[in-house]
Amino acid sequence: MKLQKIAVDVAYQLHVSLGSRLLESVYQEIYTYTLREHGLAVETEVELPVIFEFKTFKSTFRIDIPIEKIFY
Repeated sequence: MKLQKIAVDVAYQLHVSLGSRLLESVYQEIYTYTLREHGLAVETEVELPVIFEFKTFKSTFRIDIPIEKIFY
């Protein structure tokens, strides 16, 4: 099954099962657990450096849930 299909299907099933009344941190924990159960490499709150003209800046982007280390 394609990575994107798994990610969207899991998100949809969680939304159907849990509804929309929980905190984001709860959804994130359950979502990452479920993705790992599907055999995917998942991290949370990963910092991605800001690079401009070959210089890395102190500011970073924070990626909520990168899956299989695919950032773009």
